[in-house]
Amino acid sequence: MREKSSKIYMNVIAALIIIIFFAAFFTYQLHENAQESIFNTMTEISHQSVKVVQKEVEKNQHVMANIAASLYADNEKDPMQIIAQLRVLDDLNGFKRMGVILDNHEGYASDDSQFLLNDEQLQRFEKAQHGIISISDNLLDLVDQQPVTLYTAPIEYKDGTQYVLFGTYAAQTYQPLLSVTTFDGQGFSVIMKQDGSQIIGSANQEGTCEQNFYDEILSLSKDNQSTVDELKQAISAGQSGFTSYACKKDIRYIYYEPLAVNDWYLLSIIPNVVITKSIGKTVTLAYSMLALCLIVLAYSLLRVIFIDRRHRRMLERIAWVDTVTDFDSFEKFKMDASKKLDNDPSLYAMIALNINKFQYINDLFGYEEGNRVLKKVAQCLVQRLGRNEYFARIQADHFIVLLTYSDTAQLSLRILDIMNSIQDVVSSTEGEMQYQIQMNAGVYLITDHHEQINTMIDCAALALRKDFQKKYEACAFYDDALREQIFKNKEIEDMFLPALKNQQFSVVYQPKYNVQTQRYEGSEALVRWYYKEDCMISPAYFVPILERNGSIIELDEYVLTQVCIQLRSWLDAGYELTPVSVNASQLHLYRVDFFTSYMEIIDRYQIPHELIEIEMTETALYENEAKASEILNQFRHVGIKILLDDFGSGYSSITLLRNMPIDELKIDKKMLNDLLVSDKARQILAGVIVLAKTIELKVTVEGVEAYDEYEAVSLMGIDKIQGFYCARPMKADEYEKRYLIKV
Repeated sequence: MREKSSKIYMNVIAALIIIIFFAAFFTYQLHENAQESIFNTMTEISHQSVKVVQKEVEKNQHVMANIAASLYADNEKDPMQIIAQLRVLDDLNGFKRMGVILDNHEGYASDDSQFLLNDEQLQRFEKAQHGIISISDNLLDLVDQQPVTLYTAPIEYKDGTQYVLFGTYAAQTYQPLLSVTTFDGQGFSVIMKQDGSQIIGSANQEGTCEQNFYDEILSLSKDNQSTVDELKQAISAGQSGFTSYACKKDIRYIYYEPLAVNDWYLLSIIPNVVITKSIGKTVTLAYSMLALCLIVLAYSLLRVIFIDRRHRRMLERIAWVDTVTDFDSFEKFKMDASKKLDNDPSLYAMIALNINKFQYINDLFGYEEGNRVLKKVAQCLVQRLGRNEYFARIQADHFIVLLTYSDTAQLSLRILDIMNSIQDVVSSTEGEMQYQIQMNAGVYLITDHHEQINTMIDCAALALRKDFQKKYEACAFYDDALREQIFKNKEIEDMFLPALKNQQFSVVYQPKYNVQTQRYEGSEALVRWYYKEDCMISPAYFVPILERNGSIIELDEYVLTQVCIQLRSWLDAGYELTPVSVNASQLHLYRVDFFTSYMEIIDRYQIPHELIEIEMTETALYENEAKASEILNQFRHVGIKILLDDFGSGYSSITLLRNMPIDELKIDKKMLNDLLVSDKARQILAGVIVLAKTIELKVTVEGVEAYDEYEAVSLMGIDKIQGFYCARPMKADEYEKRYLIKV
């Protein structure tokens, strides 16, 4: 019996041991499973939080990039206009405020705040000043000293001006992205730098409020030093993983994962109590919790997918759809055109189109009407292009088109047909809004389908440029001659500044002869470019090139300065002087400081105003009549005479003589053609002279090279002649010896 009882007792003990073993094993396994499940949940939530935060940052950076690109395309520099646009975008994109930093360090923000940055504050925008779109770490707002992150993007205008676009993002705006919604609200998240500095904390009440996370956990227990060392080592290696640290009488688990933003890390943290609570539940409850976790995860995943798809669609629209025409963007065109050319051996041509003087439509009828014109152009192109042909708006009124063709004659006719149809459809005859548009095209015949798409577009655009198109030619083709001309022009452009610095430009003076007094009276200052000894570049070659790139302004001011220096020298030497006329390009009429800059040079050398005359061509004044009238009157009011140069060289306007504030008419040499053999030529010239005299203008005839020409124009009552017959252009010392007399 005792043996039987002992056996039963032993069996019970064995059973108890087995039960205890299995209970312990089950408890251990449940703990491990619960821990693994919770760790997996932490990992998934951390991954999704990383994605959400990175998507938010990427979205904001894309917004900044697109706004900067838009301001560059519009060439908008007025800070008030920029801020007006940013107020709308600020509300749409969740920024605390947006603004712009000018190149003089002045700042303007969408909440009407203005500030001037000191050197320390300017460092916040250093990356953008070097052309980098960036996001800062935690900073204190310059306006209200609240924690923010700062998004910055460069705005680099075509003329070299650089602004910085910025958007401040309140730190608490990120908190909803970090809030852990599982574990009964006991979990929280932190974004920190590699050195432990906290960037963003969770809104959860359990989140740390310390500035440095490493300092926080060390303050809880000195035993956490090993955890800090392990965490620092893993983070410096860019790793993800789990660790734990002591917190009072509990343990907290950390999952750390890098963010693709600066050197940020996301830490997801839960207390040990989360695991111990799950162990005390039944398996059913555990399964229920697991199911709930799966539902939450599935919802979170679906939510992330939904947000991701929505953002992707939004970004695709920004990237692939033109904001003005609502058709394919320039980037989409380049992608489609490259793909088509790679896979289709057919003959293709790249066509650059633009609308002549489109800016006038914007100026006269407003940007809304201008945008309506661009949409109509796009709609016409859609209707006229085939299945394997593409188009897009590059910027402003410039379009690019990829066309198939069989031969160049057929291609030319088709392009002209497309442009004519656009002109017919787009031109307006409604009420007061009446205008006719004129299209131009540059054509590049594609011979190598694997050539860079941007190179093809550039070649078409070069053919379109007015200075390379023949006059009144609506459709110009790119060829080797154009390429050679471009290279030569570029060489002149590159040589100009060194030549100016090395004083390769010299001023010569061509005397003017007064027919009435039979004396030499005044001269015209002309410029010569000697790039080597006795090697001169003709002004007829380099002046148009410098006109195109704007360098003519510097050359004109250089010539004026040299003339003033020479006049000052002659005045100091006691010579009796007559006026010297200097040429001024039409580009000066677009300068707000044309008058002030010229007067600063003249007055710097104390030159009497009556000794300087300004010559501007008929074309320059005709194309800028309103601006020219205002500016030239300023010169006349201070005693500087205005000479209308090259009259008769083109399509001369009698109205110009009536409206423009000029003192003297310089008749171009072209009006002397056939003067000696054609009665009509003589009558026309005589009529012009009589007309000029009637409105009290002095008259000088240029290009007089023979006695017969001199005799003919003298009898017509002109005032002066200028040309090789009376004197060639000469250096200052020769002019001084031959024509100047000391008082």
